[in-house]
Amino acid sequence: MRKYLFMIPVMVSLFFAAAGGQQAWGGEGLVPGKPYQLSLNGLRQTILIHANNSANPVLLVLHGGPGYAMLPLMHRLHPQLEDAFTVVNWDQRGAGLSPESDPARLTLHQLVEDAHALSRWLMARFGQRKIYLLGHSFGTVIGLKLIKQYPDDYFAFIGAGQTISVIKNEQYSYDRVSQQAKNHADTEAIQLLHAIGRPGNDGEYPGKIPDQYADTFDDPSEVTMFYVGHDGGEVYGSESSDEIDALILDSGLYDKNDWLKRWKFSQSLFNDPDVWRFDATDESQGFQSFRVPVYFFMGQYDYDTPVNLFETYYPLIHSRKQYIRFEHSAHFPFYEEPAKFRSELLRIKSDTQAGGSS
Repeated sequence: MRKYLFMIPVMVSLFFAAAGGQQAWGGEGLVPGKPYQLSLNGLRQTILIHANNSANPVLLVLHGGPGYAMLPLMHRLHPQLEDAFTVVNWDQRGAGLSPESDPARLTLHQLVEDAHALSRWLMARFGQRKIYLLGHSFGTVIGLKLIKQYPDDYFAFIGAGQTISVIKNEQYSYDRVSQQAKNHADTEAIQLLHAIGRPGNDGEYPGKIPDQYADTFDDPSEVTMFYVGHDGGEVYGSESSDEIDALILDSGLYDKNDWLKRWKFSQSLFNDPDVWRFDATDESQGFQSFRVPVYFFMGQYDYDTPVNLFETYYPLIHSRKQYIRFEHSAHFPFYEEPAKFRSELLRIKSDTQAGGSS
């Protein structure tokens, strides 16, 4: 009986999606494959939509970073998804083509509210009662908060490179690269990591960057992330994620200097205490029970958002969930194992549209 009752709102949704989809591209300069600006909570922000049938469910991509704007990346890697979804990429406040001038307006709460305002705009524009969320890295923090606060607006949440805690991530990554440096007798890495010190329980590094590295690193956390990438913890088998940056920047959508400047501006988000307070393993924060199905795409070799840390969180979730391990990936499974990534997204769509369970 429950299955048939579920199908009634799905059929209603498909009716409105078809009706809305016919008019979705009309007016206001909204064109598939072209950047489009709209006002979200008082700031002009940029989205890029690709779809072969705008009646298909919307998939909103929440990029990481913070500030790692990647408007063209999903289309370049996964045009096939556009047969099944209306794929929406969004440059968050302060990043990419959504510049923000006041760092005080860049807070986690504001990003969540911007994302929800965009979700509601997409639902209205495309005539849909719910949409899908795909978060990557820091975007998964926004995603978990969205489905917790606004569960009725989302079919499912997919977290790729799920962030569990910014502080715990930083500590785990530091411990990992320090051990790797010792294993490989990398004297330079050992000395540099020792100089910045292990981040404390407030997320702060106790040391500082030595003068001879001041032109290379702006912040101690950049040292840790450099060695995470160098050890294949961002892209498995590579020493950095530069190849992904190139796919984004070679598209012609961004001016490289502006993109980098706004990425650096976005680091001011770390001035927000709510970022440091976030911890999905803390039961009091409410991220262990959801009214929305949650799926997690984790690379086996991810040491940016460490998979081992994620595995301490996953058993704590007491609602519909699934953990999909990418055995040949680190932090970017959508780049490292594209066929599996697409296959799993299509399966999730099938499961959730039909009311199946995972």
